[in-house]
Amino acid sequence: APLQKWKAKLDSDGGFSFINRASGKVLSVEASGTVESRVVSSADTAKASQRWALAVSSYKKPQVGPDSGPGAIAAARSEQFARTISSSTQYFIAVDLTNHWVCIYKGSAGNRVLFKSYQCSCGKPSSPTPTGEYTIGYRQYSFGSGYTCYYATAFIGYEYLFHSVLYDEGTFTIQDGRLGQSVSEGCVRLAIENAKWIYNNIPDDTKVKIYY
Repeated sequence: APLQKWKAKLDSDGGFSFINRASGKVLSVEASGTVESRVVSSADTAKASQRWALAVSSYKKPQVGPDSGPGAIAAARSEQFARTISSSTQYFIAVDLTNHWVCIYKGSAGNRVLFKSYQCSCGKPSSPTPTGEYTIGYRQYSFGSGYTCYYATAFIGYEYLFHSVLYDEGTFTIQDGRLGQSVSEGCVRLAIENAKWIYNNIPDDTKVKIYY
């Protein structure tokens, strides 16, 4: 019967909604399981005679970074640091200057997962990005003269920062959008949406490891 026909909809939070094909009404659903393994089962909580269950037998975790090329190489190289270097927060950032890539991990040392992966540009030979271990601190929404960079998050004092590519001064018109190259004065340049994510989400005192 039409009233007994339902369709399952995967929600953005990893849960499921059951929608009646005839009425369009949605069953109230509770889910069990974790974000990593997705939903193990879902069941309507109304009456026993109306209970539903959906089991997910397997789930492939989405790929965070590229599966080939410099991003994949950078992710593989950064794992050794993510396993062994401690951070005062739940995040750890590895910057691979050889492959021009930023890998952001979440979790504690020895139990971290790759959470974000971004292409970047770093310092040119005459003004290289310093290597070593540093911590996140000072932030500034924008800076520059003759250009503007947005969402600056410092990892050394006030001088070396993660920030957006260069825009014409006071605008959002790109002046120099190069990524994957050694072209900066020592800072780590990112696409503006990625610089903004770091600016808004990475806590102070997060450990940053920079290496060739």
